[in-house]
Amino acid sequence: MVYLNGDGNVAAYAKNELNEILSSEGKVEIFVLFDGDGDGDTTLYCIVNGTWETIEDAFDSPELDMGDARTLQDFVGYVFERSSSDHYLLEIWGHGNGWMGVCFDRTNRDMLTLAEIREAMKRKIDVIMFSACYMGGIEVAYEMEGIANYMVACEGALPAPSVPHKCIFDEIQDGMQPEKICSMIIEKYGENAGYLSTSFAAWNLSKMERMGDNLDAFVSALQNLDGDVLLSIRNTSAFSMNYMDLYGFAEQVYKMYGYEEAKNLMEKINETLVANYGVLKGMGIYFPLPDIFSTSYFNTEFSLSYEWDELINNL
Repeated sequence: MVYLNGDGNVAAYAKNELNEILSSEGKVEIFVLFDGDGDGDTTLYCIVNGTWETIEDAFDSPELDMGDARTLQDFVGYVFERSSSDHYLLEIWGHGNGWMGVCFDRTNRDMLTLAEIREAMKRKIDVIMFSACYMGGIEVAYEMEGIANYMVACEGALPAPSVPHKCIFDEIQDGMQPEKICSMIIEKYGENAGYLSTSFAAWNLSKMERMGDNLDAFVSALQNLDGDVLLSIRNTSAFSMNYMDLYGFAEQVYKMYGYEEAKNLMEKINETLVANYGVLKGMGIYFPLPDIFSTSYFNTEFSLSYEWDELINNL
């Protein structure tokens, strides 16, 4: 299932991705909900054995709000009703900004929050993939754990051409297990993308609960360090004003202070990420510069469950 939102300044890239998907000749059954930057151009496609068709009258309107949970819910519900597959992958394509949301729809000035994605998914699937920037964060993975077994996402900026869809879809074979598919997606991306300053990674979401426990222990250990020291280490691991690589941060703490909690967290990250491509490890986390901290972060499910928000807010 490809939820392909080109309603905005990525319309040309979205159209290129659609054309590439429609050229797939693999065995996998593909449903694409596409929205461009025109009025009334939302279209549902189905591709089976290399042949595609548009599906008319599947929805009430020819111009859907791709930032609305109801649109996503109707799309996946339509596929579940008409497909008898044993395995499902949902790709959400569009602008992303980590825990703040994804899939900005310019026409409707709306975007999907993580809570809306959870709300829209009425059954658990094998893989959720974000072809969007900054979605490879621990906050995102924590909320996706309840709706998918695996997640594929980029912790930093994902180049606009996205993933090589045809290579990926043509490679999927009968009986290929979800974790193998996730690793293959990362491999194909690496073969086609070249350099990536952060990392595109696949996560085993069943590891997230223990990940949170390790993170809380790490946070407790960090209470011993001065705030200026933490900010200095943060700056060596940050890849944007808002986000940093969690593994890189823990690695620096371990090298400098030898905290076992940092080592344990690094081991847990290695256990959780089943594949990655890029310069960094692939697990981002929110750690903005102090003067741009958003208090909305307190309301995320991740912050309500763990102590990371209190640490970075008190700097």
